[in-house]
Amino acid sequence: GLDNVVLNGALGSIEGNATDCQTEEFIEKVLVIATQKPTKVSAVTDANGYYKLVDLEPGMWVLIAIKKGYKTHIARVKVEAGKAIRHNFCMEPN
Repeated sequence: GLDNVVLNGALGSIEGNATDCQTEEFIEKVLVIATQKPTKVSAVTDANGYYKLVDLEPGMWVLIAIKKGYKTHIARVKVEAGKAIRHNFCMEPN
């Protein structure tokens, strides 16, 4: 049926920057994982703390950011078809 057909612009993305909550400096090499069962998409932040998760189905995604020395950041992000949702976040040092 039509359920298997993905139309152009039917997917969305999440992008943003990770910073240290205390120093406000960008954090690189943060593992950012977005999950919407059964799908899991991941990215790693660059030197500017920037990440981008693409080709995401519209709907609610759980975003988990992991970096040694920091508390895990968890958020719920709503993805909309054809849109790039910006989710900036800061991470609390352990």
